[in-house]
Amino acid sequence: MKKVSFFLFLAGALVMMACGKSSKAGAQFLENLGIDGGQVQMLGDTIDVRIDTTLFHLNTEQGRALLGGIVPEWAQDTAEVENVASIAAFKTLDNGISLAFLWQEWGDGGSMYVCSYDKQGKFVDGVEYINWHALNQSSLEEGSSFFLNWEERCGGNFTPEGFTIHRIYKGMRTDSEMSDFVPQWTIEKKYVYKVDDKGVMTLAEIQPAQVGKVPAEVLTLDDLRDMAKLPASDKQALDKLNKKAAANGVAQADESSKIFSEVENAIGTIFERHPLEFLQWMINHPGEQSSLNRFIEKADGYGYIDRATFDAQLEKLTDEAGKEYLSNLTKNWFNSEKEAVVAEDDFGDDMSYEDSQAVYDEEGNLVQ
Repeated sequence: MKKVSFFLFLAGALVMMACGKSSKAGAQFLENLGIDGGQVQMLGDTIDVRIDTTLFHLNTEQGRALLGGIVPEWAQDTAEVENVASIAAFKTLDNGISLAFLWQEWGDGGSMYVCSYDKQGKFVDGVEYINWHALNQSSLEEGSSFFLNWEERCGGNFTPEGFTIHRIYKGMRTDSEMSDFVPQWTIEKKYVYKVDDKGVMTLAEIQPAQVGKVPAEVLTLDDLRDMAKLPASDKQALDKLNKKAAANGVAQADESSKIFSEVENAIGTIFERHPLEFLQWMINHPGEQSSLNRFIEKADGYGYIDRATFDAQLEKLTDEAGKEYLSNLTKNWFNSEKEAVVAEDDFGDDMSYEDSQAVYDEEGNLVQ
């Protein structure tokens, strides 16, 4: 009996030592940036991070260091990250790579990311964990008196090879804003990630399941939103988006639709993170080889790609024929922020960018 007690004590002590070692490693990773690790939630085997999790607000220097790799604009020297970026939790994996769950505010919304850092605390990779705008959206369902509520929840767990994000996406209806919501359908997905000993993430598998009759548009949108679950390091992101953009329900999507907007959002994210690679991909996939052209032609009008940033990256290319091709593809973009302001002043907020570019003949007929 004494031997059994001794071995139980020894096992418990080894576990405590291992946890202590992991805690110190994680805390050191944060303390290198001046963050008190004791004030940030250290995760165990389960990922239980929500928007209402206690957040440790980051100053500008900390925000740039932790978020600059996943949100490139925060890497700028002029970026003011303070009070808009926070860390919710962290985890140190068995291979010594640290993961941080970071909350980034976006006006009246925000996103939470899972980012990896090497043993020196340098950013390596990252992926979106959840987007606030998908958490709770209510809108009047077209053609009925019902309100439709879209709800998304995330959780997950850590594995010997990395981690898994479990996302639950529900559509619920009610006959008034005050009534209880009744679930109509559910989409569940598990995103299985591997994290190598350098901190590079790989989305190894998506395990989908659904309950109830999910509207076709919702399924299409949900498939497009999987783009946000690709790690920032994924070099095949544009190939994957190009394939999705060619599918039924996307290729014919109206410019005012959520589907069109979702594709443009993915385009903007990829360009922001890898601008030169993005431009080179477009040059290598001219004409019908790219299903993204019709989306890119409108990308600046809706603010997904900044014209000045695009032009600055374009000038870095040495392929003159390629530069000319991209210039022609984006010839209808606003030439500057000043021109965009003039267009808005001349045509008003209610007129679309396409309408503002319309050309009429002397008899008032639309010619362009």
